[in-house]
Amino acid sequence: MNLYLWKWKPILLKTSKLAVLMLVSHFIARIAFSRKAFQTGRGTLLVRVMIACALGAILPSLVFYPLGMLVPHKAIPFRFIWFLPDYVRNIAILAMWGGFYAAFCFREISNRAETERMRLVASSKDLQLSTLRNQLNPHFLFNSFNLLRSLVESDPPTARDAITHLAEMMRHSLSTASHNTITLARELEFVESYIALERLRYEERLRITADVSDLIRGRRIPSMLLYTLVENAVKYGIDQNLNGVDVSCRIWLESERLWLRVTNSGMLSHESKSAGTGLANVRRRLELLYGNDASVELCELDQTVVAEANWPATSEPDTAPGMS
Repeated sequence: MNLYLWKWKPILLKTSKLAVLMLVSHFIARIAFSRKAFQTGRGTLLVRVMIACALGAILPSLVFYPLGMLVPHKAIPFRFIWFLPDYVRNIAILAMWGGFYAAFCFREISNRAETERMRLVASSKDLQLSTLRNQLNPHFLFNSFNLLRSLVESDPPTARDAITHLAEMMRHSLSTASHNTITLARELEFVESYIALERLRYEERLRITADVSDLIRGRRIPSMLLYTLVENAVKYGIDQNLNGVDVSCRIWLESERLWLRVTNSGMLSHESKSAGTGLANVRRRLELLYGNDASVELCELDQTVVAEANWPATSEPDTAPGMS
């Protein structure tokens, strides 16, 4: 506090000094941004702030110490020894303001950097998920066209039915291409079309049953996940047994988690060598969508191959007919 604030010269002197300190702080901030000083670590930033305040306080001290000598002696008793306290006081003023300013900028830049990092992570996950979905589609098309080729000459009416089912599958695939998850009801529609195609090809050799409650058809499931497990069960089960394969699919809700189990008659020793790509794809997609909160396992139990996956359950107000 200045006991002589009612005198205009001290008031003018103090006001001018504050104005110069504001200009100095603005100049320091411009230099700091141009050199990206706020993108360093906290320790380095603190050292730079103190150095900047020490250098910035020199100008106000050199300018206003001589001007202070013009104030009457009785008003403000300036002495040469007062230069050092005045310099320290200017450093303190800049340091207080600069500390608040640096902390604010550091926090804002850190928040923006974290937001950008999360955005890049999300973009990377979307790209990886899209890539994984694209790995499924060529495999599905290859199998479907092989089926059509085998039917077009031997059984044209059945080939026409197969084309209808394939068109339904393509429509579903295109409509859900931009979604990482879809409702269980929509995924079941896709699998129904696939099963209809395979039944045209294998007839009585393919025996499939499903246990899916109507209450969970609005829950969300990673797109193409159920199809991948069912396709593996059908394909590798048929390969092992010329008399056909029994496939069972069960989906249920337990402790707010969706559980999916697909079983087929056969041996794991043969299937594990061939089905690795599809299951690795499923594992990767679940990892990208749910992190460590999802899993998929493949095992053999009493000459039956069991593929089981689980993940957190979410819902959407959507219903559709179930799988036959």
